[in-house]
Amino acid sequence: MKKSILYIDDDRMSRQVIGTYLEDLGYAVFLAESGEKGLEYFHDNNPDVLLLDLRMPGMHGFEVLKRIRKQDSEIPILVISGIGEMKDVIRALRLGATNYVIKSLEDLGVLEKAVKAAFDNLDLVREKRLYQEQLTLTLEEKERYQKQLESIFNSIPDGLITIDARGCVLDYNQAMESLCPLGRKLKLNHPIAGQEAKIPEDCCFGILEQCRMKNRQVLNRRIECSYSKTDQKVILVTASPLRNKNDQLTGVTMIIKDITREQELEEQIQNRRRFKNIVGKSHKMQRIYTLIRQLSTVDSTVLILGESGTGKENVMDALHYTGIRASGPLCKVNCSALSEDLLDSELFGHVKGAFTGAHKDKIGRFEASHGGSIFLDEIGEISHRIQLKLLRVLENKSFERVGSSQTIKVDCRIISATNVDLAQKVKEGTFREDLYYRLKVLTISLPPLRERKEDIPLLVDHFCRHFSQEFQKEVFGVSNAVMNVLMRYDWPGNIRELKHTLEHGCLLSPGGLIKMDHLPLELLDFSGSHGLGLGTKKPRELTREHIEQALTQAEGNKSKAAQILGCHRKTLYRKIDQFGLSL
Repeated sequence: MKKSILYIDDDRMSRQVIGTYLEDLGYAVFLAESGEKGLEYFHDNNPDVLLLDLRMPGMHGFEVLKRIRKQDSEIPILVISGIGEMKDVIRALRLGATNYVIKSLEDLGVLEKAVKAAFDNLDLVREKRLYQEQLTLTLEEKERYQKQLESIFNSIPDGLITIDARGCVLDYNQAMESLCPLGRKLKLNHPIAGQEAKIPEDCCFGILEQCRMKNRQVLNRRIECSYSKTDQKVILVTASPLRNKNDQLTGVTMIIKDITREQELEEQIQNRRRFKNIVGKSHKMQRIYTLIRQLSTVDSTVLILGESGTGKENVMDALHYTGIRASGPLCKVNCSALSEDLLDSELFGHVKGAFTGAHKDKIGRFEASHGGSIFLDEIGEISHRIQLKLLRVLENKSFERVGSSQTIKVDCRIISATNVDLAQKVKEGTFREDLYYRLKVLTISLPPLRERKEDIPLLVDHFCRHFSQEFQKEVFGVSNAVMNVLMRYDWPGNIRELKHTLEHGCLLSPGGLIKMDHLPLELLDFSGSHGLGLGTKKPRELTREHIEQALTQAEGNKSKAAQILGCHRKTLYRKIDQFGLSL
């Protein structure tokens, strides 16, 4: 929509010239030859800007100005005056005119600038009004929220209290009175320390005072209430300083939560020990957790050993994110997935023109991990040339990009992993002995899943929860028959294979429990080969004669025939199709 201007002037030539000029500038222009007509046009068209001549017969411009200003205090009003009429201009400005323009039909550029400035000022006025309206709504909303917060403050079950920088009570809720024996003695604007002659430091109010005195947050401090006379309460306390924009202490707020009834649940959770994304409660995994915690406080090189699928990358994540370099970058490189030249460039970077296709400089993973950690997976697969360069990084913390002679210093923690026997590779001469001992300063050996089967129920529960959320299904776990198979299987693919098995089961399961029919064929074959009947034969060893004999013996009942053969029904159907048997 075009911006509109109402131009009131009794001079016909001025109206014609100025009106045409303003229309050429893109404005919608309404022309009025008198004050009376101007007021009529103003009411009918609601223009954005008013251009007003002061000296007119009949109703002069001053009267028009006064009447419009009574009705609209925002519209920009530009008065047009001749040279020597400054008294009229001053009077008009006092009556509410926004600006004035000297009438000159030879130089209309001055008028153009004045009109543009008027529209700019109008935009600012409207924006200011919008902000004021929004501010009013915000203040009303704030008042509504404040009332809601006060209601919530007194209805939440946890105790809350706020004190000022002197230690005087500013506010507290009803739960504070019911949860804390000292809460019944609280008085507003009285010192918290004055509630008792001496408050123990391990009391919730003692923690509140410590937070105020030391200006330091206390997060989830667990205490046993020493003031509870009847039953022993266990309280979780969090106290946080309140600071102004100059970071000066203005007070402290504290939340106390009664967790007495959660003790039994917490003990159960503790039995299901979980460290980061590593799940397991077996003794071997407990030792792994302890070792990770110990290594988190040092910066030494770590070598993670274990079969494929045992969770080496999860251990690496735990080492980095619980360590002293957690805030730094973490770069991961799969050394077996790249050729020697590509791995060289990936690890150490290259400069423009170093080789064909090197169109620009590239930062390597070591340089990118400065201040953090770098994870070298499948370290046993690197070539002798890369081994030599890696040895130098370990010894001197320096390297050169491919194609460059400039030495780059780097500060990063090296964590490597492999599923091969590096010691054997050293004996065979395919891996440098000096590099091997540099990498294995600290070693974490992950046990295969078959050596910690007591962790399988925890892993099953963990993965079922994960895939239930991912697939938006309510899968609660596995049937007893499935769990029996999972516990007897040796898991050559370790945790990764178990995860994929449960992902397969969750996808096929409509909900509830994962049953035998939802398992992959490998697990079904395993369960069948360890069942009744011909249990000494593996499914792949079953011949056409075996199938025919079992079907004859079972009188065509395929479920009974599968039981005789010691395989799953799905395996039997597969074999029937394979041999083209007619039923």
